[in-house]
Parts: sequence; structure tokens; C-alpha cells
Amino acid sequence: MPMDLRGFLSQLEAEAPDQIVRVTREVDPHFEVTGLLAKLEKERKFPVVIFEKVKGSTLPVVTNVHADPRRLFRAIGLKDASITDFIREYGAREHRLVEPIMVPEGPVQEIVITGKDIDVTRLPILTYHEKDAGRYITAGFGIMRDPDSGVRNAGIYRLMVHGPDTFGTQLSETAHGHYIWQAHERRDRPTPMAVAIGHHPAFYLGCLSFTSLETDEFAVAGGIMGEPVPLVRCKTIPLEVPAHAEIVLECEILPHERKKEAPFGEYPGTYGPQRMNPVVKVKAITMRRDALYQSSFVGHADNLLLSGIIRSTTILNTVTLAAPTVRALHMTTAGRCRFLLH
Repeated sequence: MPMDLRGFLSQLEAEAPDQIVRVTREVDPHFEVTGLLAKLEKERKFPVVIFEKVKGSTLPVVTNVHADPRRLFRAIGLKDASITDFIREYGAREHRLVEPIMVPEGPVQEIVITGKDIDVTRLPILTYHEKDAGRYITAGFGIMRDPDSGVRNAGIYRLMVHGPDTFGTQLSETAHGHYIWQAHERRDRPTPMAVAIGHHPAFYLGCLSFTSLETDEFAVAGGIMGEPVPLVRCKTIPLEVPAHAEIVLECEILPHERKKEAPFGEYPGTYGPQRMNPVVKVKAITMRRDALYQSSFVGHADNLLLSGIIRSTTILNTVTLAAPTVRALHMTTAGRCRFLLH
């Protein structure tokens, strides 16, 4: 069985059914989904929640996949582990790069939508927080290629819906994607970017690892997963994407074009300000026939644990240079997985 989102969920439902909740009634993508997640969080409950019927879309929404550390442990084969066990094993795998492999076809391209048929509003894209400027994709990997080195990069960059085939995005100045976009823009040309939505949590962990610009994050993901990531070529842009993702948006970041984006509720629990940010044009949508749309509630457990727990290995390697007696550490949820080290 390939390591993908649906395979992980099937295994989880078979072995730990209490960790999955299915909502069968129709829900509104504007605040109702996140309202339920916030209620569960107040009760200290963090199951995977699958919303099977979302108003305005035929696709289900899968949320909270990374909201419980036990599922992150399980993702790399540590079903009964501690945070120390996880960090030790994850840190070892980060350095065992497994190069991706090209395959001629994959399930993520079972359906291909181009031209006038493109309409991202048919996806169950959510509105998360009260003052958000619009609907946002929050669990999509923006995949780009450095025009100078040719190395692929993958990172999560939020996407705000502007129209049926247009998004706004925030590429933080410290993100590798920012450097790649700027390199293309200096050449007065669009930046090819594919957005992959929905995959195995080990893939998410690997692609978010702290690496250099010269490292292909798909090779890191392969190391974390313990097997090569199969890739297929995009239909309309010169990039490769995970063959077992659920949905891929083939896009271009338009050069020198900006539009208002945000405010948006960010990981510290505060709103990021409105900015004049890059504009992303969608050239194709590819997906599985029965695609799952994966979402992450930014500023809450699903988002905080995924992006915070992986920082511990980098910090541990740095700290032990100065204090070699340190044996273990991790970023705690009390500090929003960013500001407090234990």
C-alpha cells in the first residue's frame, strides 16, 4: 500500500478508531468547521475530523491529522513512543536522504481540469477566523524549483482565494520560496508553482524539515517515510509533484503583480496585517477521482504541532555544539511550539 493520506487514515481507523470522528451532516465552510474544531479543543479532544458533506463542494474535508502527537509518532512507525523517542528517530532519518523517483502516471492526475473549467471555489476551501479576509488553503505544499541551482523546494504557503483561478499568497522573507520567487521575478518571468494538497503525515513532516536551499525536500521526505517519494510531471508547468497526493493546483506566480491579501489569523493567535502580496494564477487542477481535501486550522494544534515539533532536532543539534551534555529537548505547546523550549 502506498504511503498516502487515505492509507494512513484507513490504518488509523482500523487500529485506533477512537482517533477519527466522521461528521455526516452538511456543514458550512465559513466558520462552522473551525467552530467545531475549536469546541473539541476546549474539551481537550484532538481527533482527526472528516467532514463528509461540505456546502458548495462534492469533496470531503479532512482536518486535525497532525493535532495529536501520537499520530505523528505513528506516522514514522513509532506507535508507542515518547516525544524523546520521536525526536531521536526523526533526527536520524532527516540525514538519510532518499531520492524521489519518477513514475509515468499517478492517481493525483486521474482528473485533469484546465482552461475555462478551472474553478477553485468548488473545492471546500474554508474560512477559519472571524477577521480573515477570505477563504484560505492552509495545508498545501507550494512546490517550486530554484532557477539557478535547479533544486526543488517544498513549503506551506497560505493561499487566499481571489477568484475562480486566482489566489493571493504570503511568501515570508525567510522562506526558501521567497528567494525562488524573487529570482524568477528579477528575470521578469512567472514563477512555476505547484500546490499539493493532502498526503501522508510523514511526507508533511519531511517537507517541513529545516534544510538548506541546496536540499531537495522530497529527498528528506523520502528519508522520513523510509521509501522514495513517487513523482509525476505536471501537465502545464515544468515541475514534478507527488503522485499520491490528493489534489494538485498547477500555478504561476505572476511577476510584478500585487493585490491586497489578509488579514489572516496566524500561529501566535494574532492576526497578520493586510499586505500587497503576489498573485497566483491557476493553470490546471489535477486530482484523484475521490479526492480528500486536507485542511489545517492555523493557530491551533494541527498547525502548531506539525510545524513546531520538527524544530526540536535542529535546535538540539545547535544547542549541543555549545552544551554537549544536553540530551533532549522539545518545543512545548505551552509556548505555541515556538517560544518555549523544555
